[in-house]
Amino acid sequence: FARKKRENKLHIQLRYIKSHTHTYIYTHHRTSWFLIFLIPGPVDRLLANQRKMEFALKKYFGYSAFRPYQKEIIEKILEGRDCLVVMATGSGKSLCYQVPPLIAKKTAVVISPLISLMQDQVMALKQRGIKAEYLSSAQTDSRAQSNAESGQFDILYMTPEKACSVAVSN
Repeated sequence: FARKKRENKLHIQLRYIKSHTHTYIYTHHRTSWFLIFLIPGPVDRLLANQRKMEFALKKYFGYSAFRPYQKEIIEKILEGRDCLVVMATGSGKSLCYQVPPLIAKKTAVVISPLISLMQDQVMALKQRGIKAEYLSSAQTDSRAQSNAESGQFDILYMTPEKACSVAVSN
């Protein structure tokens, strides 16, 4: 492919046609146009999200590339789709819920029974410049909860007990 391109024997021309629901990408060969991709949704939004994802990954986490499946999971979350992610320990599940709120400018709520893990993650996120906090039923300071209710955090960790008590009180 590269050799043919260098020899100037390969010419690729793409045409994008947008509708309200899909983007069609065609390529030209001699006298005919062939559909090569059908992308659901506007392609410009998809490409903008990918650039934002890569920027957030580099800026906040210092990585230059996503691990397998992370990018696809984050894209689905940004599309508003539900995701169940089952991956091995250390495979990068945390980034799958830490990157979307940085792009969508919405708070991610993470339910975890492990207070020490939440404390460690919140401390690491704050060091990276990400607004994060955790809420547990053992906390007596109500400022964190009122700040959480006003949407002042990118990521909010909660114990299951705290999540249930907040749901009941609301």
